[in-house]
Amino acid sequence: EVVSTQSTGEELDMSWMFGVRDNHLSLLLSHCPRMRRLNVDGHKLITTKSFRPMVLTLKDGSEVRSAQYLPLLRFVSMQYCNQMDDEELADLVRICGGTLVIKSYYGDELVYS
Repeated sequence: EVVSTQSTGEELDMSWMFGVRDNHLSLLLSHCPRMRRLNVDGHKLITTKSFRPMVLTLKDGSEVRSAQYLPLLRFVSMQYCNQMDDEELADLVRICGGTLVIKSYYGDELVYS
């Protein structure tokens, strides 16, 4: 069961669901503004594309965290997600400035330092 009828939309466990692609995840996440924790462990087809809307590029070229797309997201587990780009994940954590922790492929936590 992905989302129960009692769910507040703050936590979502989509681990090991086969066939999920970036467009599916993006659509779902765009309707979950209160999301705080997300588990997408084991997804072989998703990339960092679903999380790019979390970053806004300002006119001066600097990047900041979006106040619109997943503004409350604090933790994402992405273990065994083959298509995730480690550099992009590290950039996302950096841009979010300590408000986001990502558990990467082998379970290492990427945190802002």
